[in-house]
Amino acid sequence: MTLRRTFVANAVIAAGYGAALLLATDPILDVYGITPNPEGVYMARWFGVGLLAIGLITWLARDAASSAGGLAIARALSVSYG
Repeated sequence: MTLRRTFVANAVIAAGYGAALLLATDPILDVYGITPNPEGVYMARWFGVGLLAIGLITWLARDAASSAGGLAIARALSVSYG
């Protein structure tokens, strides 16, 4: 798999989960066995915003994946996901 395809796959998955956490917070928390109290919903929405940001970054960097900036983003994602 090329780095460009990896960026696209990461963007789709991260943005999908981010949007789900923002739009349907309670059902998503129920899937993971978390009781949706106000604090949990608040934190889940902040996590959703973070995932949307990661998805947007990788989507916009997909065409520059082989450049120095794209490789830096790939290394940062590898460390954060690891």
